[in-house]
Amino acid sequence: SFQCDPNELWTLLMLNLDGDVSGEEKEHIHWFIGNISGNDLKSGTEIVPYLQPVPPRGSGYHRHVFLLFQQNQKLNYDDFQLDQTQSILDSRKFSTLQFYRDRQDVLTPASFAFFQCNWDTTVQDIYHTFFDEPEPIYEYDFPKRYVNPKQEWFPRKQPFNLYMDKYRDPKQINKEFLEKKLNKVHPFDGPEP
Repeated sequence: SFQCDPNELWTLLMLNLDGDVSGEEKEHIHWFIGNISGNDLKSGTEIVPYLQPVPPRGSGYHRHVFLLFQQNQKLNYDDFQLDQTQSILDSRKFSTLQFYRDRQDVLTPASFAFFQCNWDTTVQDIYHTFFDEPEPIYEYDFPKRYVNPKQEWFPRKQPFNLYMDKYRDPKQINKEFLEKKLNKVHPFDGPEP
């Protein structure tokens, strides 16, 4: 619910910003209501029915956002109806950038709210009952752990500090060097002559 003039028209989108794993730089649309009169959601036309968040197992946290647009006039959103020939998730691919770019003369972004969610056991139930397909499961292949080469217990004729630096992470050494260098420089002073 939101406060507004009862004669104003609104469009509400609910999107999963991390839902499309195909690499097409699109989102998944979970809910789309257009031509909402005032703040009465029931007065609007439901273009895409509500789908609860369904982040697959192993895909991490997914960002979901509600976008509210103010309309200058009543709009026809028939071209956004779901394609019944595609799977449920494929038919919900959506480009907010293209949507707004095509309608920026009649839509004004008014508000947004977001939340994050990750996999839980209800996702598996939805895939099996609602989608009628197996639930995708993702795993991350972690790189092999770095193991230091064998060190000598008592190295001869080597300075202690240089010997220890041989076996440290080069990124850590570079970070320390940069911090020491930046401590000697003032951001508003010019370079030394």
